Amino acid sequence: MNEIKTFRVAGLSCSNCAALIEEAAGKLPGVAAASVHIGTGVLRLEKAEQHNRENQAPSFDQLDRLVRSIEPGASLLSPSGEDDQAPVAEGAPGDAQKKHGFSLRSLDSQSRVRFALTGSAAGFFLLGFLVDQPLLFVVAYVLAGFSVILRAGRTLLAGRPLDESMLMTVATLGAWFLGEGAEAAAVMVFYQVGDTLQAAAVQRSRGAVKSLLDLRPATARLLQGDEESLVAAGSVREGDLLVCLPGERVPVDGVLEQGCCAVDTSAITGESLPRRLDQGDAVRAGSVVTDARVVIRAVAEESESTVARMISLVEEAASRKARTEQIMTRLARVYTPLVVVGAVILAVLPPLAGFGSFSLWGYRALVFLVVSCPCALVVSIPLAYFAGIGAASRRGILVKGGSFLDVLAGLTRVVFDKTGTVTTGSFAVSQVVPAPGVDRQELVEAAFRAARSSNHPVSRGVVSFITAARDISVTTEDLETRARQDEVRETPGRGTTVFPGEDSVIQEVIRGGSARHLREEAGLESGGEGDLEGSPFHVARGDRYLGYLLLNDELRPGVVQAVERLRSQGIGEIFLFSGDSRKAVERVGSLLGVDRAMGELLPHQKVQEMEGLVEEGIPGGIAFLGDGINDAAVIARADLGVSLGGAGSDAAVEAADLVLMGDDPGLLSEGIGIARRTRSVVFQNIVAALGIKAAVMVAAALGVASLWMAVFADVGVTVLTVLNTLRILLRPRR
Repeated sequence: MNEIKTFRVAGLSCSNCAALIEEAAGKLPGVAAASVHIGTGVLRLEKAEQHNRENQAPSFDQLDRLVRSIEPGASLLSPSGEDDQAPVAEGAPGDAQKKHGFSLRSLDSQSRVRFALTGSAAGFFLLGFLVDQPLLFVVAYVLAGFSVILRAGRTLLAGRPLDESMLMTVATLGAWFLGEGAEAAAVMVFYQVGDTLQAAAVQRSRGAVKSLLDLRPATARLLQGDEESLVAAGSVREGDLLVCLPGERVPVDGVLEQGCCAVDTSAITGESLPRRLDQGDAVRAGSVVTDARVVIRAVAEESESTVARMISLVEEAASRKARTEQIMTRLARVYTPLVVVGAVILAVLPPLAGFGSFSLWGYRALVFLVVSCPCALVVSIPLAYFAGIGAASRRGILVKGGSFLDVLAGLTRVVFDKTGTVTTGSFAVSQVVPAPGVDRQELVEAAFRAARSSNHPVSRGVVSFITAARDISVTTEDLETRARQDEVRETPGRGTTVFPGEDSVIQEVIRGGSARHLREEAGLESGGEGDLEGSPFHVARGDRYLGYLLLNDELRPGVVQAVERLRSQGIGEIFLFSGDSRKAVERVGSLLGVDRAMGELLPHQKVQEMEGLVEEGIPGGIAFLGDGINDAAVIARADLGVSLGGAGSDAAVEAADLVLMGDDPGLLSEGIGIARRTRSVVFQNIVAALGIKAAVMVAAALGVASLWMAVFADVGVTVLTVLNTLRILLRPRR
């Protein structure tokens, strides 16, 4: 994969300009692909492979000049991966601050100047209308239209004359020429009003990403000996000790080294209640310590923290456009030239054919031009998908692209992994059952050596039980010493095979795991598998079956209700896949009320089962929700791969299209609700924009529409669709 470089574009609120920057940047030497998203204000470049000097990637200055040539008010900031993106709050390091609502004070200086100019232009226009003074219309036109006309001139010189600024300039200057000064001023003033409100809406929608940036404290309290010192959060290294006081955010991922506390993780996971953490527990960056001074040992640098991953996922998601966005982008490229040609035909052919004067048809053509601007579509649709991604991220649901919102909205089937997904993944041994003639001590020692090197939840449960047991004559240190030289081979989803080291008294191979593993590896039968109410860990040494340890797992709180909510949302079929024993999987499946529960599946068999479900051709998508490294393949194969962000392995999170940061499968139903709301808003915006514009364009051609109607059909519809889009960010009442 080619290297990706990201830049922030300040002052970008024009959707047409964003499309032009994307197109121009993609054509630069050394660039394989480019994307600009108005919602995030981020320019992403995929560098081409360098074969010669001419194919080198463009410099920062080249890109900055390109951006400024298309949008004079915009500028390029340093690469987003290199600058300090997080706003630095005054006061203690990592202070938790929350910002709500929208106000002029929240805008940048450029936006405030735009609001002032637009407000002044609107004031002069209204005054001119009341006192019937043409000079005031001229003042209003100049205040509102100067930047639009300047942009039109720049695009004309750059060889890109057919954009919305040029349409507005031609239409309003034509109206002045025809003696319709009041209407010309009205068109320009209300166009600028709509453009200003659009810019404010874009900044409002960016609040989702800004709220993530606020989770990254600028400083951290570094503990060295007995000395505390304030350092930049970016300078913290793995293994450093950090102090967090009540009310401060945790700057990096870590574990509690000293003390215990409650942490507010609502900004990361969406959970409303604080979590209680004890010494040795993991704590995520962005969490707020609420009630005690604690010392945390860093386990990752700031750039690799949970918050950094969330920011990266959200920004990458915005660059992956949904199919509807792509269609509208391509449509906008041919739409404007066709409209200009149509306006020219409307202005010239009827008078030449003797159906009226050039001034009459020229006025109708100007109305046609104003109506035809595609602002409502090219603004509201990308903004809707970004708002959907932002609304989901605030609930701890990270969607990796607008296209996945569409898939999420259309889901009809869901497959759950069992262990660690619908269950807690914390197995506890309930029984130790030696085979006839086998000493319990021998079974436990062999089980420890078989489970010690495996990261499977069942193996971890076996090791935890044995290390904590008090009725075993051999100490944990002795067991570790005997197992240290073992060579272990693991079959994912089945079990382990242990080849004892040279110093081991008994050289027979030890096998531990499922009954199938023992049967296929050593031809041993365990017996009684189907009657066991739990997950057995079978153990054998050489050709002798030693017995098993029976473990049980608990359902995650709320998972039954989560399945019920999915049913109420129209999910027709729900399945349960697991590598655990059939009996254990069927027991959990019956508690959840799934349609089918399948056990003893290896990773490749899960993929085969998923492919079988996909090939059934049932309308709608199918999702797989898992957490482990052995789920990565089937997550990638599903129409929508979903992973738990905290409990999930890095491989599963990387392969997933949707990440649930709260480790709560119930968030999937919330994500479906947000996705369906987003799809509904996109559909409403398309129908409203195309319907109203088509009606007024026909009316313009027939001579029954004025420039006032055109202003509503263009600016009014744009404002309405943008306001409709912002509804996505509102959390619906339950």
